[in-house]
Order: sequence, then structure tokens, then C-alpha cells
Amino acid sequence: MSAASSDRSSGGVPETLRIALESPKDTADNTVTTSGSSTELQNGEDILDLDLPEALTLIQLFDLAGEYLDLDYVYDPVAIGNQTVSLKLHGGLQGEMRVKDLYTLLETVLKFKGLAMTRRTDKLVTIVPVTQVLDTDPRLVDAEGKTVQAGDLVVTRVFEPRYVDVASITNLLESMKLGVAVSPSEESQILFVTCYAHRMSRIEQLVGMLDRPGRSRECLFRRLQFTAASVLAEKVRTLAEELQGIPVAMASGTGQLSPQKGKISGDSAAAGSRLSQPVYLDTDERTNRILMIGYKEQIALLEKLIDALDVAQEDLRTLQEYRIQHVNAEEVKTKLEELDVIGVSGTTSPGTTGDRTRPVTTSVSATSTTGTSETLARKPQVVVIASTNSLLVNATAEQHAQIATISSYVDSKMSPEERPYKIYPLENSSPRHVADLLEQLIGQAGRDKEDKIEKVAKMQDQIVIVPDPNTFSLIVYTSRGNQEWIKSLIESLDKRRPQVLIDVTLVEITRTDTFEYDLSVVGSAKELVIDNVGIAPIQTIDSTARIEGAFNLLDQAGNPTGKTQAFYSDDKVQALLTAISRKNYGRVLAKPKILVDDGQEGKISTTDETTYIKESVQVPNQGAPITTRDFEIIEATIQLEITPHISEGDLLRLDVHLSREDFGARPLEGAPPDKTTSEITTAVFVPDDYTVILGGLVKLNQSKGGSKVPVLGDVPLVGALFRSVDNSDVERKLYVFLKANIVRPYDESRLADLERISEANREAFEKSEAKFQKHENFPGIRPRPVEPERVLEDL
Repeated sequence: MSAASSDRSSGGVPETLRIALESPKDTADNTVTTSGSSTELQNGEDILDLDLPEALTLIQLFDLAGEYLDLDYVYDPVAIGNQTVSLKLHGGLQGEMRVKDLYTLLETVLKFKGLAMTRRTDKLVTIVPVTQVLDTDPRLVDAEGKTVQAGDLVVTRVFEPRYVDVASITNLLESMKLGVAVSPSEESQILFVTCYAHRMSRIEQLVGMLDRPGRSRECLFRRLQFTAASVLAEKVRTLAEELQGIPVAMASGTGQLSPQKGKISGDSAAAGSRLSQPVYLDTDERTNRILMIGYKEQIALLEKLIDALDVAQEDLRTLQEYRIQHVNAEEVKTKLEELDVIGVSGTTSPGTTGDRTRPVTTSVSATSTTGTSETLARKPQVVVIASTNSLLVNATAEQHAQIATISSYVDSKMSPEERPYKIYPLENSSPRHVADLLEQLIGQAGRDKEDKIEKVAKMQDQIVIVPDPNTFSLIVYTSRGNQEWIKSLIESLDKRRPQVLIDVTLVEITRTDTFEYDLSVVGSAKELVIDNVGIAPIQTIDSTARIEGAFNLLDQAGNPTGKTQAFYSDDKVQALLTAISRKNYGRVLAKPKILVDDGQEGKISTTDETTYIKESVQVPNQGAPITTRDFEIIEATIQLEITPHISEGDLLRLDVHLSREDFGARPLEGAPPDKTTSEITTAVFVPDDYTVILGGLVKLNQSKGGSKVPVLGDVPLVGALFRSVDNSDVERKLYVFLKANIVRPYDESRLADLERISEANREAFEKSEAKFQKHENFPGIRPRPVEPERVLEDL
């Protein structure tokens, strides 16, 4: 049964709906009959005159009890054992005793020894250890009041609780060690208990004490007038747990119960133990109501809390304008947001930026409920007036005082020491290099089409770095805190680095060995051939015999070629012998020197140029085609790139990249020559003022060939008259000698090394200059000096 009462508002909707939840009443008799209160014995009142010894074995006791109780026993001697029992009988069991007393003595001894006895037929019983009693199928008794037969020492009873779950009864029996075996069935709410028969009555009494109807609970719907139900429910939950220790469970968004948070201590824990079942709270956002289910005293406490919290609230905020003098008003608002004094822009709701807060009427919608919950936060409302650079603030007096204090700190005049920019002059590193390094540390940076830095700065950093090549300095715009670590970093980067003087010697050695042989013979047979037909090549045969020869002929440019030619002619034979054997050895030497900074790349290159003719033909609409010839230049370069790195102990690591290009033969006359490229990349370690030799760029071009007359050219000895020989062997070797000297101009101890190197180079130059000035155009006539007579005189 349940009873309901309600208080209605003027609109007909009940403000409070109270429903009493009563426990169901069961008209059936809930008394439990003690099934194990007595044991059926036919001769239980018979008197026995027994003189029992003080020491008695179990077998002897079984035989004695079986004889007077009229029972047959079955047992396993191995499992039971012939144990001895000590009997000290000083009371009514001494001498004469009743048969039922003997049965009680047997029950006590069996339980004491951990044995159990069950009855199978009218007189046959089985004795086993109590751990094996379920294997003997104990008798199932009910609550009809039937007595237990002799021999059923262990029985099984079925309980069907109505008001309590079987798990609670199982925990109680197991904690009190009353049952031999307890088997619950939670689905059907049935409990099977197996124990000694004389203990069953105690178990039934305990079950009857637990299986009783509980206290009635109430269900209350409470409509709120001034506060959102979702917000108030959380506050009621927290206060109830803290004040009286009442556990509260709330429905979450998924429909599951959300237990109370935290731990309850002290008096609250004591009260919570008395009211262990939690109060259920739920909210109805549509009607702005709270649902409460709990005991009467719990509901009464929650109603008092709701009455204290659901009251009309007054908006104590007032408008005030703050004029900002030295900074942007938007910056002051940002600082207030960072300090959590006001809400963050873009996330505040209409409830925090609209008009003054008004009490919620009885007709509450979902939108107004949300606005009410956000109004409870009471955040100040701040608007920036750009035209006057001021802030319009709607807040309480305490909030106005806090905002005024913060604004005074933010809106302060900047002293010269606090200017956000600073100029750092550099001495050794270039401004562009240091700026690029800082940009990589601060944020992502790139370059536009005009080679200017485009920086995507992080908003929280606000660091701007501008290199000034005119003053060789850096301009850094940032806060004072950032200026400290940037200054330390610039000082670490702008360090004097030693220089390295690299003395490079490039030596190329060439060797050429060529041999050419050719013999041309023309014969004449006037009697056999008409019109003097010749044999390869066809020439007119002069009948006059003569011999001509030449040695080391010149080419078209007038250079000796080493070619030897001999010519013989008579009326029958003409012969031309050409032979060339050339051997050349050459050496090309280049000794450049470069001075580079530590870690910087130095580059040395030598270039050979050659030209070829490039023809282009233009065909006009009228007239003959026009041929244009251009001379194109092709370069072959030997390039050496060296990057020194000074390590500990003046040990130099040289990263060397050597690239060599060579001209080959021209495939056609006037065509550009072929070009081959060789490259070497290596790293060597060399001590200061030591020389390392790099070799390996060797170019070898060898060929053997010639022509011959078939068959005749293969005849030994004579075949030389009918074949030509063209052999070539060209070899080029390039050696690179590197000598590195560390130069530290700022170190006085190493200044002598730089002076020594400079003085040696000066002497070499002046010696060459003196030879130039003393050169005589005519022997014996002193030449006139060329101005300036000494180039380094003023240095």
C-alpha cells in the first residue's frame, strides 16, 4: 500500500508530491518449526546400568551404542581410525543413564572427532568424516515439525527467505561456522543448509531474525523556484554527506547510479552506519524538479537543505568604467581572463553577458534553467570600449576592488629599463647567422621571395628578432624575462673562433707514349693494265725515280709533332712511309692558400676553357638561308672544398671534397669535346702544422689498333708492308698536399705564428718583385724602375 499527498500551486501543478512506499505485508505465518529439536527413539526412556571406563575407543563406543540403540553401523576403519576417547562422567551419566542420553553422548563424541552419521534404511547408518558427509546423502528435512530419526546426525534443511537475500544469510552462517555446507541459489532465493541435527534449531532462529520486512521509504517530488535542479542536487548531496553522513546516490547521464564521493569520518560515519541504504536523487530538467527516495528522516533533512538553498537571489553587481592610460584595454581584459577573474571571451553564455539576473518564475524552461545555473557563478561582465580605450565592468563591490587592483598593475607606465626591445652588438658572428639560430629555437621561420624572414611566432612567446647588418647587431623585441636568456645565448654564440690557414699544393703529372706506323705502296704495270690503274690509293705514277723525307714535322699551329715521313718513287713503285713515336712527361703545379674560420667552408678551384663552333641556320621567306656561327665556351674545373674543425689538443678534422673535370676527344671536328668528372669526399685528421697527402685521382687512357690488307697483312715480316699500327698510352695523376695551421690572432702566445707566416709570404713576394724590377731589356743597360717600385713599402 502507498499514500500520496501534494501541495498545488496556483497553476495547478503540484509543488511537492509525497508518496509513502510501504513494505509488502505477508499474511502467511512466518514462524519456523524447529525440525531438529528432538530425535525419535523407541526406547529412549529405558534405563541402562553402565559402568563406562575412562578410556574408550571409537569402535567400542559404536558397538555399545549400536547394541542399545538397535542400529547397524557401516564405516571405513582406515578413514575413521581406532581413536581413543576419554570420558570423565561425574553427573547424571555416571552409573545409570537413559538410552537417549547414550545417543546424545554418541552425537557429542562424533562431532568432537569430526565425524558424521547418516541413516540409510530403518536401522543401517553410515559413519564418515564430516568432510565427506555430502557423499552419504544426508536426509532432507522440512519445516513441518517431523522429528529426526536416530542415526541422522547430519541433515539438510531448505530455507526460502522472503525479505532478505540468500547471500546475507550465507555470509552469516559461514562467519559463525554453523553449517557443514551452505549452498545458495540467488536466482530462486533458496538456501540449502547441511549441518548437525541438533544445530538446525539455532540456524532456523537466526534465519527468522534476519528474514523480516524492512522499514518503509518515501518518494518525494520537489519543485524548485529559484535554482536549477541539476546544480542544487549536487549541493544537497555534498551537504547531506557532510552534515549527517547520509549516503546519496544520483542518476548519471547513462542512467546508472553515481555513488557518493570521498570518505565519511567521525559522527557522519556513525550516522551513515544506521542509515546504510543511500538516498536516491534524480533531476527533471523539463519541470525543474528533484526526485528523492529515502527514509522519512532522510527526506526531512534533504527538504531542510533545499529550503535553505532554493531562495531568491539578488544581483549586487554595478556598472563602472575603467579608463586605461598606458596599454591597450584588450590586454587588461586578457590578463583578467588569465587570472580567472572573469570568464574567457567566446565561452561565456548569455546568462553572464546579458542583463541583470532575475529570479526564475514558476514556469521554468530548459533554457532558463541553464541560465540560472550559470548565473550562480556570478562572474563579472567586462566589455572593451575601443573608442575610449576603457573597460565597462558589471561586478560586485568586492570584484570591482579586485579588478581595480589588477588594472593598476597592468596599466602602468613603462620605465626605460622595462622597454620590450634591446640592441645586442655583435663582434664575431654575423647578425643573420645568429638570428637564424634564435628563430629555430623560438618558433618556425621561413623566407619569402625577397629573402626576408617570415616568422610564425608562438603567441605565448611574442619574440621578434631583427638582424641589422649596418650596425652589425641584433634587435630583440620581447619581455624582460625572455631578454635574460636571449642575452646569455647571444653571448655564448658570439664567440671568437680560431682561423685555419690551409696551404694547398695541387700537382698533376702526365705521361704520354704513342706510336703510329703506316706504309702506303702504289705499283704500275703498263703491259698488264691499261691507263695506269693503281692499287690503294689510286695516284698518278711519276716515271722519275726520287727519294724524299722529313723529320719532326709541324702541325697547323706550328708545334712539332715528332712525325717522320719518307717518300720513294720510280716508274714502277711509289711508297709513302709514316712513323710517329711520341713520349711526353709533364707536371702542373698550383699552390693556393686560403684562410677560413673554424667550421667554415673554404673553396679552391682551377678552370680550363675550350671553345667549339655552334652553327644555326635561319631560313627566311625569301632569299638564301643564313648561317650563324657562335663560339661556345666549355669549362673543365678542378674544385677543392675544405671545411676545418678544431678539436681538443689542436687536432684538425678536415672535411675534403675534391671534384675534377677533364676534356676528352671531340667526336666530330668542331663539336664540343667529351667531359669526364671524378669526385672524392673524405674526412682526415691531421695535427696542427702537419701535411697530409691525398692521391688517387688517376686517369689512364690506353689503346692499341691499326689496319691491314687481308691475308697479306698477316704474313710474318713481309706483312709489315701491308698493315698500319696506332698505339696510345696516356696517364694523368693528381696529387693534393694539405697543410693546416691554426691561427689565433686574439691569443698573444700564438700571435708569433701568424707574424712568422705573414713575414715568410712577404719575403717571397718581395723577392719576385725584385726580379721583375731588375729585368734588363738590353744587356748592360740598367732598366728604369716601374712605379710603384715596392708595392708593400707602406704596409
